[in-house]
Amino acid sequence: MDKMGGLASRMPVTGGTSVIAFLSTAGIPPLSGFWSKLIIIIALWVSGNTAYAVIALAASLVTLTYFLVMQRRVFFGSVRDELASIREAGPGYTIPAIILTAITIGVGVFFPQILNSFILPVSAIFCN
Repeated sequence: MDKMGGLASRMPVTGGTSVIAFLSTAGIPPLSGFWSKLIIIIALWVSGNTAYAVIALAASLVTLTYFLVMQRRVFFGSVRDELASIREAGPGYTIPAIILTAITIGVGVFFPQILNSFILPVSAIFCN
């Protein structure tokens, strides 16, 4: 990571999709990773495992911190001279990244509807 920097200016799609992916992994709303972390923390809290809920929340904050540091080192700042010729990845790499980013955002934004329209009805069928 120390040999990189400023790649977002040379690779905007890769930089943008990477930021969204890492923020979702850290559990930032309204991205899809937020809901899974929220459900886990609520389940731990409600079941009386308060210490584990706090640990899970702290782990999310550590993850966020690490990913933000990594993003800053790799994608922001000035482009190093030896990386000046780097270009955006080809469509074979950027199109799947864009699709996965759209899914990450879409599932996060529409999770309540997905939960009520699909997940709960299907779980009712299999859990009876």
